[in-house]
Amino acid sequence: MGKDTLTFKINKARNRSKSICVEQPSKFEDPELDIDDENGSLSESYDAVLSDTQVKPDDITEQVIEKVLASLPNNDTSGYVKTLKKIKWNEIKIGNRSEKEIQEIFNKAIKDVNKTRTLTEILNDAKKRMESFEQHPDHPKRPKSLFAMYVQDRFQQIRAENPNIETNEIMGKCSEEFKSLSEKKRQKLENRYAAALEEYNEQMSKFQLRHPDLHKPDKKSRGTPKMTSPFAYYWAERSKELEKPDIKAYSDARKEYAELGIMEKVKYIRQYFQETDEAALSKPERKAYLEARGAPQKPVSAYAAFFQSHLEEYKHLNSTDRMKRIAEKWNKLDKETKNKYTSEANIEMELYNIKWKNFLKTLTKEELKWIELPNPQSKRKKDSDSEDNVNKKKSKVTKPSSSSIPEPVKPPEDVIAYFASKKCDGDKKAAKKKWKSLKDSKKSKYERQLEELQTTYFAELKEYLKSLSHEEVKAYKKRMKQNVKTEEEDDDSESDSD
Repeated sequence: MGKDTLTFKINKARNRSKSICVEQPSKFEDPELDIDDENGSLSESYDAVLSDTQVKPDDITEQVIEKVLASLPNNDTSGYVKTLKKIKWNEIKIGNRSEKEIQEIFNKAIKDVNKTRTLTEILNDAKKRMESFEQHPDHPKRPKSLFAMYVQDRFQQIRAENPNIETNEIMGKCSEEFKSLSEKKRQKLENRYAAALEEYNEQMSKFQLRHPDLHKPDKKSRGTPKMTSPFAYYWAERSKELEKPDIKAYSDARKEYAELGIMEKVKYIRQYFQETDEAALSKPERKAYLEARGAPQKPVSAYAAFFQSHLEEYKHLNSTDRMKRIAEKWNKLDKETKNKYTSEANIEMELYNIKWKNFLKTLTKEELKWIELPNPQSKRKKDSDSEDNVNKKKSKVTKPSSSSIPEPVKPPEDVIAYFASKKCDGDKKAAKKKWKSLKDSKKSKYERQLEELQTTYFAELKEYLKSLSHEEVKAYKKRMKQNVKTEEEDDDSESDSD
């Protein structure tokens, strides 16, 4: 996100202005800021954008929060956006309120809550704020956001220039202008905001001195604040190096964090895992963590492979024309050529699925829960399944045998099984006991040997699958699925006997 398109707000500072349970303001209000709507929210009216007052939440809001909480899963560990998409709003009934009204009440209730958490945490936080919601007539007012300041400056000017213009059109115009503000003008706004915030902090300090009875810090909030994302650890570390952390420093830190290398970013992700009971990673963080843990790379689809192989041919065209030309060329391909790309993609996917299954065994239960691992199955699965169903009645699938290349022998999937085959005649129980007493150097030796075996196997398997016909590849896939099922049943019975 570019510098000219960011507007920042200090979330907890705003929360303090809504509650009598305020804390002593520090030099910088919050170790982790939320990003405001950089475009200016067009769903809000002019009055809503500029409003400094808060209306006390009514019982309806509490009911909405309770109903939504009740609809969430007990083990809610997903990011809030993902969970939000699964809510069945038509099943949440409150009096004669419409589905749209309920959603509007819900959105308003969580508007100013930090959203880098699960939806359950967000709603519990919103409930807590409602319970402590009070306003004192002398309570200082939080300064307006950058966008609200800009609207305040421009609204009447635009109205004067266009007397017949509607309010929502003025807001749209303000939004467009705000997005394209020059560096100089944006800096002026930020300076005004910083000055207003400094004055607010001074007023808040005086307010607390005048009304010590209203200052009731939550005992649970003492000590180190809860870190809500891996970035929070990066910012906490980075801000210690700064003499006076401010909005610009936070903005720069966000950019720095986004550009960190995988291993540098994983350092903060691991910290987050170690110190957080319930965690949810963003997609880039999940991708970085999986890559660092050695997850196999998902192969591209048949069309994507075709597209990549023809990029050079049309590099003289702009991106839109290039995509159009390649798509036309793909659609004109004869069935045999297209099947060649499809078969190659299916082979790559089969190899990927085997590698993925091995990779899953290296992860802990906590990692599986936190990372929310995606399903590695290809989207082409439905197509192949329907194709299988059509051919099922025609003939029974048999083991492929026409290849001149022998089928490679699959090595053990994990190091214990490999060690058992080498030293314990395949007895896994005995191998586990012996393995524990082995020196690390010996363990590393067996791990390296297995890795070499698996690398060779995947290379040989790829060549073997290439030598099969389309029907034989399908037969091989079916046989491998049956083998996997048998292996899983064997593993289950083995764990039961343990």
